[in-house]
Amino acid sequence: MDLLKAIASDTASRGKHAFGYAWIDPYGALRHYKQRGNIREHLGLLEMLAHARMIVGHCRYATHGDPRENINNHPFICDGGFVVHNGVIYNAEELVRDQDLWPISECDSEVLVLLYEAMGRHGGIAKRMGRSIDMLSAGPLAAMGLWNTRRGNRLAVARRGHPLHRGDIESGVYFASLEAALPGKVVSMADNRVSVFRQKLKSKEVIRSEKYSVQGNPARSSQIRGGLYEDDPGTSRRGRSGGGQTGNGKDGSNPVGASTILGRHDRQGYTVEPIQRGLQWD
Repeated sequence: MDLLKAIASDTASRGKHAFGYAWIDPYGALRHYKQRGNIREHLGLLEMLAHARMIVGHCRYATHGDPRENINNHPFICDGGFVVHNGVIYNAEELVRDQDLWPISECDSEVLVLLYEAMGRHGGIAKRMGRSIDMLSAGPLAAMGLWNTRRGNRLAVARRGHPLHRGDIESGVYFASLEAALPGKVVSMADNRVSVFRQKLKSKEVIRSEKYSVQGNPARSSQIRGGLYEDDPGTSRRGRSGGGQTGNGKDGSNPVGASTILGRHDRQGYTVEPIQRGLQWD
Protein backbone atom coordinates (compact mmCIF):
# COMPACT_ATOMS: atom_id res chain seq x y z
CA MET A 1 0.00 0.00 0.00
CA ASP A 2 2.92 2.36 0.65
CA LEU A 3 4.04 1.85 -2.93
CA LEU A 4 0.61 2.65 -4.33
CA LYS A 5 0.44 5.79 -2.18
CA ALA A 6 3.86 6.88 -3.44
CA ILE A 7 2.79 6.42 -7.07
CA ALA A 8 -0.47 8.28 -6.47
CA SER A 9 1.32 11.14 -4.71
CA ASP A 10 3.80 11.46 -7.57
CA THR A 11 0.99 11.33 -10.10
CA ALA A 12 -0.86 14.13 -8.25
CA SER A 13 1.92 16.58 -9.11
CA ARG A 14 0.36 16.85 -12.59
CA GLY A 15 -3.31 16.70 -11.67
CA LYS A 16 -4.60 18.47 -8.57
CA HIS A 17 -8.26 19.21 -9.36
CA ALA A 18 -9.83 15.76 -8.84
CA PHE A 19 -8.96 12.09 -8.52
CA GLY A 20 -10.63 8.72 -8.85
CA TYR A 21 -10.01 5.04 -9.35
CA ALA A 22 -11.74 1.79 -10.23
CA TRP A 23 -10.69 -1.63 -8.99
CA ILE A 24 -11.55 -5.31 -8.92
CA ASP A 25 -11.74 -6.67 -5.40
CA PRO A 26 -10.67 -10.17 -4.27
CA TYR A 27 -14.18 -11.49 -4.93
CA GLY A 28 -14.23 -10.27 -8.52
CA ALA A 29 -16.53 -7.30 -7.90
CA LEU A 30 -15.84 -4.12 -9.88
CA ARG A 31 -15.90 -0.94 -7.75
CA HIS A 32 -15.05 2.73 -8.19
CA TYR A 33 -14.60 5.99 -6.31
CA LYS A 34 -13.97 9.61 -7.41
CA GLN A 35 -14.08 13.10 -5.93
CA ARG A 36 -12.76 16.63 -6.37
CA GLY A 37 -9.50 17.71 -4.76
CA ASN A 38 -5.86 16.64 -4.60
CA ILE A 39 -5.28 12.98 -3.79
CA ARG A 40 -2.26 13.94 -1.68
CA GLU A 41 -4.72 15.29 0.88
CA HIS A 42 -6.71 12.03 0.86
CA LEU A 43 -4.12 9.25 0.65
CA GLY A 44 -5.89 7.38 3.43
CA LEU A 45 -8.73 6.63 1.02
CA LEU A 46 -6.40 4.34 -0.91
CA GLU A 47 -6.74 1.80 1.91
CA MET A 48 -9.93 0.66 0.19
CA LEU A 49 -7.66 -0.71 -2.57
CA ALA A 50 -5.54 -2.81 -0.19
CA HIS A 51 -6.64 -6.17 -1.62
CA ALA A 52 -7.51 -5.11 -5.17
CA ARG A 53 -6.54 -7.45 -8.02
CA MET A 54 -6.52 -4.75 -10.69
CA ILE A 55 -6.68 -0.95 -10.43
CA VAL A 56 -6.90 2.04 -12.74
CA GLY A 57 -6.63 5.57 -11.40
CA HIS A 58 -6.60 9.19 -12.50
CA CYS A 59 -5.43 12.54 -11.13
CA ARG A 60 -7.20 15.26 -13.07
CA TYR A 61 -6.06 18.61 -14.31
CA ALA A 62 -9.38 19.97 -15.56
CA THR A 63 -9.57 21.40 -19.09
CA HIS A 64 -13.22 20.62 -19.94
CA GLY A 65 -15.87 20.38 -17.25
CA ASP A 66 -15.92 21.74 -13.71
CA PRO A 67 -14.26 19.25 -11.30
CA ARG A 68 -16.69 20.39 -8.59
CA GLU A 69 -19.30 18.46 -10.57
CA ASN A 70 -18.25 14.87 -9.94
CA ILE A 71 -19.86 13.67 -13.16
CA ASN A 72 -16.97 15.37 -15.00
CA ASN A 73 -14.27 13.45 -13.14
CA HIS A 74 -12.62 10.11 -13.91
CA PRO A 75 -13.11 7.19 -14.09
CA PHE A 76 -16.01 7.06 -16.53
CA ILE A 77 -18.38 4.11 -16.72
CA CYS A 78 -17.73 2.29 -19.99
CA ASP A 79 -19.74 -0.73 -21.15
CA GLY A 80 -19.79 -2.40 -17.75
CA GLY A 81 -16.26 -1.28 -16.84
CA PHE A 82 -14.38 1.96 -16.25
CA VAL A 83 -12.01 4.09 -18.34
CA VAL A 84 -9.56 6.88 -17.45
CA HIS A 85 -8.09 9.16 -20.11
CA ASN A 86 -5.28 11.71 -20.25
CA GLY A 87 -5.27 14.17 -23.13
CA VAL A 88 -7.45 16.69 -24.94
CA ILE A 89 -9.92 15.54 -27.62
CA TYR A 90 -10.02 18.53 -29.93
CA ASN A 91 -12.67 17.07 -32.25
CA ALA A 92 -15.00 16.03 -29.40
CA GLU A 93 -17.90 18.24 -30.54
CA GLU A 94 -17.53 17.04 -34.13
CA LEU A 95 -17.60 13.40 -33.05
CA VAL A 96 -20.64 13.96 -30.84
CA ARG A 97 -22.47 15.44 -33.81
CA ASP A 98 -21.30 13.08 -36.57
CA GLN A 99 -21.47 9.85 -34.57
CA ASP A 100 -24.75 10.73 -32.83
CA LEU A 101 -23.26 10.43 -29.35
CA TRP A 102 -25.06 11.51 -26.17
CA PRO A 103 -22.60 12.67 -23.47
CA ILE A 104 -23.94 13.41 -19.99
CA SER A 105 -20.87 15.30 -18.74
CA GLU A 106 -18.92 18.34 -19.92
CA CYS A 107 -15.63 16.42 -20.02
CA ASP A 108 -14.25 15.69 -23.49
CA SER A 109 -12.82 12.36 -22.26
CA GLU A 110 -16.34 10.94 -22.19
CA VAL A 111 -16.32 10.96 -26.00
CA LEU A 112 -13.73 8.17 -26.00
CA VAL A 113 -15.99 6.13 -23.74
CA LEU A 114 -19.02 6.71 -25.96
CA LEU A 115 -17.11 5.75 -29.11
CA TYR A 116 -16.03 2.52 -27.42
CA GLU A 117 -19.60 1.70 -26.43
CA ALA A 118 -20.86 2.55 -29.93
CA MET A 119 -18.68 -0.24 -31.32
CA GLY A 120 -21.13 -2.68 -29.77
CA ARG A 121 -19.79 -6.22 -29.62
CA HIS A 122 -17.78 -5.92 -32.83
CA GLY A 123 -14.42 -7.16 -31.63
CA GLY A 124 -12.67 -7.47 -28.30
CA ILE A 125 -11.53 -4.79 -25.89
CA ALA A 126 -8.29 -4.04 -27.74
CA LYS A 127 -10.03 -3.78 -31.08
CA ARG A 128 -12.75 -1.45 -29.84
CA MET A 129 -10.39 0.73 -27.82
CA GLY A 130 -7.94 1.04 -30.67
CA ARG A 131 -10.47 2.00 -33.30
CA SER A 132 -12.03 4.50 -30.90
CA ILE A 133 -8.65 6.17 -30.38
CA ASP A 134 -8.08 6.25 -34.14
CA MET A 135 -11.16 8.43 -34.50
CA LEU A 136 -9.84 11.10 -32.13
CA SER A 137 -8.03 14.16 -33.44
CA ALA A 138 -4.25 14.18 -33.63
CA GLY A 139 -2.64 14.83 -30.28
CA PRO A 140 -0.99 12.91 -27.46
CA LEU A 141 -3.06 10.75 -25.14
CA ALA A 142 -2.93 7.85 -22.74
CA ALA A 143 -5.83 5.78 -21.44
CA MET A 144 -6.58 2.76 -19.29
CA GLY A 145 -9.69 0.64 -18.98
CA LEU A 146 -10.80 -2.02 -16.51
CA TRP A 147 -13.43 -4.75 -16.98
CA ASN A 148 -14.37 -7.97 -15.19
CA THR A 149 -15.73 -10.40 -17.77
CA ARG A 150 -16.94 -13.98 -17.57
CA ARG A 151 -13.53 -15.06 -18.89
CA GLY A 152 -11.58 -13.10 -16.30
CA ASN A 153 -10.42 -9.58 -15.54
CA ARG A 154 -9.15 -7.24 -18.26
CA LEU A 155 -6.84 -4.22 -18.01
CA ALA A 156 -6.40 -2.15 -21.19
CA VAL A 157 -3.41 0.22 -21.43
CA ALA A 158 -3.24 2.62 -24.39
CA ARG A 159 -0.56 5.12 -25.36
CA ARG A 160 -0.38 7.61 -28.24
CA GLY A 161 2.28 10.26 -27.68
CA HIS A 162 1.95 10.82 -23.93
CA PRO A 163 4.52 9.19 -21.63
CA LEU A 164 3.33 5.93 -20.08
CA HIS A 165 5.58 3.63 -18.07
CA ARG A 166 5.51 0.17 -16.57
CA GLY A 167 7.32 -1.19 -13.51
CA ASP A 168 7.45 -4.92 -12.74
CA ILE A 169 8.07 -6.55 -9.38
CA GLU A 170 7.27 -10.01 -8.05
CA SER A 171 3.96 -8.97 -6.48
CA GLY A 172 2.55 -7.11 -9.46
CA VAL A 173 2.86 -4.87 -12.48
CA TYR A 174 2.42 -1.10 -12.10
CA PHE A 175 1.71 1.54 -14.76
CA ALA A 176 1.97 5.32 -14.48
CA SER A 177 2.37 8.44 -16.57
CA LEU A 178 5.25 9.48 -14.33
CA GLU A 179 8.05 6.97 -13.84
CA ALA A 180 9.76 8.29 -10.69
CA ALA A 181 7.79 6.23 -8.13
CA LEU A 182 7.43 3.04 -10.18
CA PRO A 183 9.14 -0.05 -8.73
CA GLY A 184 11.56 -2.50 -10.28
CA LYS A 185 12.80 -2.28 -13.84
CA VAL A 186 10.91 0.59 -15.46
CA VAL A 187 10.12 0.43 -19.17
CA SER A 188 8.32 2.83 -21.45
CA MET A 189 5.24 1.35 -23.08
CA ALA A 190 5.55 1.28 -26.87
CA ASP A 191 3.95 4.28 -28.52
CA ASN A 192 0.82 4.08 -30.69
CA ARG A 193 -0.20 0.84 -29.04
CA VAL A 194 -3.04 -0.61 -26.97
CA SER A 195 -2.26 -3.58 -24.71
CA VAL A 196 -4.85 -5.72 -22.93
CA PHE A 197 -3.81 -7.82 -19.94
CA ARG A 198 -6.03 -10.77 -19.12
CA GLN A 199 -6.16 -12.08 -15.58
CA LYS A 200 -7.70 -15.50 -15.11
CA LEU A 201 -9.28 -16.36 -11.79
CA LYS A 202 -7.59 -19.76 -11.37
CA SER A 203 -4.00 -19.71 -10.18
CA LYS A 204 -2.61 -21.91 -12.96
CA GLU A 205 -4.20 -20.03 -15.82
CA VAL A 206 -2.13 -17.35 -17.50
CA ILE A 207 -2.50 -13.66 -18.13
CA ARG A 208 -2.32 -12.95 -21.83
CA SER A 209 -1.67 -9.70 -23.61
CA GLU A 210 -3.01 -8.53 -26.93
CA LYS A 211 -2.01 -5.36 -28.69
CA TYR A 212 -3.10 -3.09 -31.52
CA SER A 213 -1.17 -0.33 -33.30
CA VAL A 214 -2.94 3.03 -33.16
CA GLN A 215 -2.79 5.37 -36.13
CA GLY A 216 -0.51 8.33 -35.48
CA ASN A 217 -2.44 10.76 -37.69
CA PRO A 218 -5.68 12.74 -37.24
CA ALA A 219 -8.81 10.65 -37.36
CA ARG A 220 -11.30 11.03 -40.16
CA SER A 221 -14.89 11.63 -39.17
CA SER A 222 -16.00 8.34 -40.71
CA GLN A 223 -18.58 5.94 -39.39
CA ILE A 224 -17.45 3.66 -36.60
CA ARG A 225 -15.89 0.37 -37.64
CA GLY A 226 -13.69 -2.15 -35.82
CA GLY A 227 -9.83 -2.47 -35.44
CA LEU A 228 -7.38 -4.67 -33.43
CA TYR A 229 -4.25 -4.30 -31.29
CA GLU A 230 -1.25 -6.48 -30.18
CA ASP A 231 0.86 -7.12 -27.07
CA ASP A 232 3.39 -4.58 -25.78
CA PRO A 233 6.47 -5.82 -23.93
CA GLY A 234 7.70 -2.23 -23.57
CA THR A 235 10.97 -0.50 -24.35
CA SER A 236 13.64 -0.49 -21.66
CA ARG A 237 14.50 2.81 -20.01
CA ARG A 238 17.29 3.69 -17.59
CA GLY A 239 16.74 6.18 -14.79
CA ARG A 240 14.37 9.14 -15.07
CA SER A 241 13.60 11.10 -18.16
CA GLY A 242 12.59 13.94 -15.85
CA GLY A 243 9.54 16.17 -15.88
CA GLY A 244 5.91 15.39 -16.27
CA GLN A 245 3.73 12.74 -17.72
CA THR A 246 2.00 14.52 -20.53
CA GLY A 247 4.16 16.62 -22.69
CA ASN A 248 5.81 17.26 -25.96
CA GLY A 249 8.52 19.48 -24.46
CA LYS A 250 11.93 18.20 -23.40
CA ASP A 251 10.92 18.62 -19.77
CA GLY A 252 7.71 16.66 -20.27
CA SER A 253 5.60 19.77 -19.76
CA ASN A 254 2.14 20.14 -21.21
CA PRO A 255 0.84 23.62 -22.06
CA VAL A 256 -2.80 22.50 -22.22
CA GLY A 257 -3.41 20.20 -19.28
CA ALA A 258 -1.56 17.65 -17.23
CA SER A 259 -3.82 14.97 -15.87
CA THR A 260 -2.06 11.71 -15.08
CA ILE A 261 -3.10 8.08 -14.96
CA LEU A 262 -1.92 5.07 -13.02
CA GLY A 263 -2.72 1.37 -12.89
CA ARG A 264 -1.81 -1.83 -11.09
CA HIS A 265 -2.15 -5.49 -11.85
CA ASP A 266 -1.67 -7.82 -8.88
CA ARG A 267 0.36 -10.82 -9.98
CA GLN A 268 0.00 -12.74 -6.73
CA GLY A 269 -1.28 -16.24 -7.47
CA TYR A 270 -0.95 -15.80 -11.23
CA THR A 271 1.62 -16.20 -13.98
CA VAL A 272 2.25 -13.94 -16.94
CA GLU A 273 2.75 -15.14 -20.51
CA PRO A 274 2.52 -12.43 -23.18
CA ILE A 275 1.32 -13.46 -26.63
CA GLN A 276 4.01 -12.56 -29.14
CA ARG A 277 1.92 -12.83 -32.31
CA GLY A 278 0.65 -9.69 -33.98
CA LEU A 279 -2.96 -9.18 -35.03
CA GLN A 280 -3.53 -7.06 -38.11
CA TRP A 281 -6.61 -5.10 -39.11
CA ASP A 282 -7.52 -3.77 -42.53
